Amino acid sequence: GAFGYSNLTATTFNMANFTKDQFNSAVGHGANNSANYSVVYPSSYMGNTTLTVTHNADGDSISGFYITNTAWVKHVSLHGTGINSTGQEDKDKPFTTGDWLKLTAKADNGKEIEFYLADYRDNKNTANHYTLDSWQWLDLRSLGKVKNISFTMDGTRKGKYGTLIPTYFCMDDLGGVRNIATADTLRVNPNSSNEVLLDAIFEAINANGADIVYSITDSLSNTLATTSLVANKLKVTGKKHEGKGFIIVSRVVKGQRAFVKIPVVLDNKVSSTTDIHTESIGIYPNPATEVFSINTSGKVDIFTRSGMNVYSNAHYTAHTPINVSNYTPGVYFVRINDKTLKLIVK
Repeated sequence: GAFGYSNLTATTFNMANFTKDQFNSAVGHGANNSANYSVVYPSSYMGNTTLTVTHNADGDSISGFYITNTAWVKHVSLHGTGINSTGQEDKDKPFTTGDWLKLTAKADNGKEIEFYLADYRDNKNTANHYTLDSWQWLDLRSLGKVKNISFTMDGTRKGKYGTLIPTYFCMDDLGGVRNIATADTLRVNPNSSNEVLLDAIFEAINANGADIVYSITDSLSNTLATTSLVANKLKVTGKKHEGKGFIIVSRVVKGQRAFVKIPVVLDNKVSSTTDIHTESIGIYPNPATEVFSINTSGKVDIFTRSGMNVYSNAHYTAHTPINVSNYTPGVYFVRINDKTLKLIVK
């Protein structure tokens, strides 16, 4: 295998320009708008594609890295591989139900992680189909302490020697940190429980019918509380002791990952009523750039600082995205059911 270095900004692929275009990413820049990124070609023809820990002879835990597709893979997903699969006439056929491309990261300790760069396996809800064209965090912590990690790739569209889909991917910020937003503190009585609706703390997203999947990536200490997650509702139940910590929750929609850290305080001063709900009226995200949402249904009006009404909806439904991409950056006032909140548009 091979690791390359690229600062190319084009997001297109042309076989006539293969030598250069194979180093184009599907994004056009590195993670977090950096200028440079790595292009990786896991291929047995060129030897093992392996990352080795060099700063510690005994190995170390690697946090992860950002990953996306090359422009070549994106091109193939839209226009076909250019070569017919065994027994098929599909050389010019875009990816369809059943297609996939995945990366496997395997540590020297035997543990491994699979990551789908393209996933069209769902035959019930095609809205879940995607080919990744944004930078997403691949968490490697579950591999534990490692001395090296080897990469292999596989996919559909098989030929005589395996998948005809280009086995390339882009990598950036190896061993870095993922981007994590922070929610308001969840306060819980140690003798009771509290809940938070996750739709209200993540940036609004239009899933267009795709599944929204939440999961806990970093748990609160089980000596303080138990946590449970059902659909979009996170429940924290105290274990009789005061203390504090945090929970990190991920949301995945069509391969796109977002993370929110929820600080948790267990305090005897908090009401012990088990029906406490943390969903006071709030707007998320704030500041907003493209869209925001409100975690409460009702009558909504948005005003400029001069008092001009720029939005009105008498029957707003909670968590529905409101588009502010055309608003002039600045301060606005959002009135929801006679409560007024300040919104900053950037």
